Amino acid sequence: MWWKEFPVAGVGLIATTTDEQVLLIRENEEKLHLGKVPGMVSFPMETSEPGEEPLATMARLIHEEIPGMELYLQLDLKPAGIYQVVAGIWVLVFWADSNTGPQWPWGLPHGDVDTPHWEPLDVAVTRNLRQGAKEALLDRIARKRNVVCRRCEVPSTLRRVRKLV
Repeated sequence: MWWKEFPVAGVGLIATTTDEQVLLIRENEEKLHLGKVPGMVSFPMETSEPGEEPLATMARLIHEEIPGMELYLQLDLKPAGIYQVVAGIWVLVFWADSNTGPQWPWGLPHGDVDTPHWEPLDVAVTRNLRQGAKEALLDRIARKRNVVCRRCEVPSTLRRVRKLV
């Protein structure tokens, strides 16, 4: 597998509908070491447990952050890309197609994130995104696969917070 040479620390899920809506969540917690602060938006991402395989982490992500969504997803089991979201933290990103629309028909996620929502992909890339999310979403729009992104843009919100710390 082309991505095995990288120390994968987590997974991400870019779920889209046929009309190019993407599933996003809003972060509630501050974890500067992972490139996120409250209020930032992202596609769902989850940190892997020690020794956990990426697809096991993906199953946990769906269960914890978007419970019930597995009924509406067709997950592509081949990773689309790997992104170094912050120094030393690599996230393996998968794509999924969803047969549901902008309605949120399932249970509420846990406290790390607010209720997920759908919005157009081209609008999503203009939002206050978590570090690494913009590059992965732009690659999804361009349908680029087997991407290795070694340096993700640091969002202005995160740069301001880091200056205060």
